[in-house]
Amino acid sequence: MALRLDYTYALRYAVAMRKTFRHRLYPNKQQQRLLNQQLEACRWLYNHLLAERRDAWEQRQESLRLYDQQATIPSLKAARPSLAGVQSQVLQTVAVRLDLACQAFFRRVKAGEGEPGYPRFRGRGRYDSLTFPQVPVGCRLEGTVCG
Repeated sequence: MALRLDYTYALRYAVAMRKTFRHRLYPNKQQQRLLNQQLEACRWLYNHLLAERRDAWEQRQESLRLYDQQATIPSLKAARPSLAGVQSQVLQTVAVRLDLACQAFFRRVKAGEGEPGYPRFRGRGRYDSLTFPQVPVGCRLEGTVCG
């Protein structure tokens, strides 16, 4: 099974204009293994942060903000070695992704839409993308994958 990655980045020229570039990457077997390890680490982080939010609300009626959760990432990296292999900005975007899911849930609750579903935990294979806000150091797009 070949792993296909789409690499997208955007350039902002002005507030109203955004230009996006999409590149298809074909990693070799070792790169696939490393990317799958990073996806698993991000999936674990997503589930961990979601559980923190749920527990904070159920136990203390307290809602956690994005920046509160992003501040815990360095201590999580120290405690869990698999997170150390993932770029820090990628881990921060996992927290942003969860925050956006929670915001969408509360927006649907406020609007009274049907039965809005609370963000779900991600099972194995159900977290399938990484977001690099900046091109990682040492990454070239001339036919090779970041290494």
